[in-house]
Amino acid sequence: MDSICRMYLFDRSILLYILLIFSGCVGNYESNTGFPDPFIEMLNKQFEPIPVSSTQYPDLKKDIYINRIAVDSRGRLVLPGVYTDKIYIFEKNGDLVLETGGTGKGPGEFEVINELFIDPNDRLYVIDKMLKKVTRFDISRKKINYIHSYSTGTTENHILQTLFLYDQNFYGVFSKMDDYETGENSFHLFKLDQKFNPGKHLLKLPGNGKMEIFNGIYEDHLFGPFTYWSAYKEWFYYITSHSTVISAYNLDTGEFKKHKLFEFEERPNSKASKTYLEKRLAPVIEGMPETKIVLEESKKLPYFYGFQVLDNSIFFKIFNATGKQGAFLVSDMSFKKINILETPSYFRIYEKSKHLLYGIDFTQPGDPQIMYIEIEKTF
Repeated sequence: MDSICRMYLFDRSILLYILLIFSGCVGNYESNTGFPDPFIEMLNKQFEPIPVSSTQYPDLKKDIYINRIAVDSRGRLVLPGVYTDKIYIFEKNGDLVLETGGTGKGPGEFEVINELFIDPNDRLYVIDKMLKKVTRFDISRKKINYIHSYSTGTTENHILQTLFLYDQNFYGVFSKMDDYETGENSFHLFKLDQKFNPGKHLLKLPGNGKMEIFNGIYEDHLFGPFTYWSAYKEWFYYITSHSTVISAYNLDTGEFKKHKLFEFEERPNSKASKTYLEKRLAPVIEGMPETKIVLEESKKLPYFYGFQVLDNSIFFKIFNATGKQGAFLVSDMSFKKINILETPSYFRIYEKSKHLLYGIDFTQPGDPQIMYIEIEKTF
């Protein structure tokens, strides 16, 4: 399969890093030459910081490019291999203990591994957007057993993005192509049937802003707007990158409500941030000059570049425009207590287990590092 085709189906938040990898032109620009972000400095003055300590995981297999993480009930890392299309399970000490999958269209094989979901019983569900299928595995201490593959391609212009489980029912968010000429899309929350196809339609979410990266080919815009979502217990939440409003939908009752969490002024894309981003994206710009035009014409930066609801906490990933530091705003479920969490520059959270946040640091695009952050127990 052509590597350019593969890249469009990866998570939008790491699009540029995937472009770097597949174009074979990883840049040498060091992120520590960045400068403090005025927006993050303002947040540090406004919100109390959460004391943390960061630890990098031991080096894993060198041929695995990591782009997401799941954690099973034993605390082992479940990782997809971008190049190998396999699923790997590592112990906490970095030892590889299980693997399955591979490139192909057969049972337990993948063209692109886009999302992982593990339920409380260690049933692993893998979304492959290229093949439009969900594959289930059962994880035990010594085996990964292939169970079944389900086609999600019954609706041509709906593509499953993520799925989650609540009260023994599966729910999924689908991307719907609204205009093939411009790439305009919208997102839709469905209750799924037993084969992971859309059942009852529950909610429509805004789509993402688009930019033309090749002649007639559109991808998510560098600077949004983006829509992010997450589910916790009976509530489904979503935000947009340029808004401080969080929307919540109750899966039991259908209640819909909004909360305005912050009062921020617009973030201008300053000359200094454009200069930094141009250096950061130099290999991409070399291969796709349209990217530089998009950067030069952009006037506003997003507030957020990610969103997770994990274990009674809501994490808002702050868009990093200067490379000097990374940060999350963290809210409790009542939206009354908000703190700031400082992280490595391009750290992204995927899982939370007790007081540990599991994530990947993309500071060096060609060498993402798995890390965990221990947060203060009183938070």
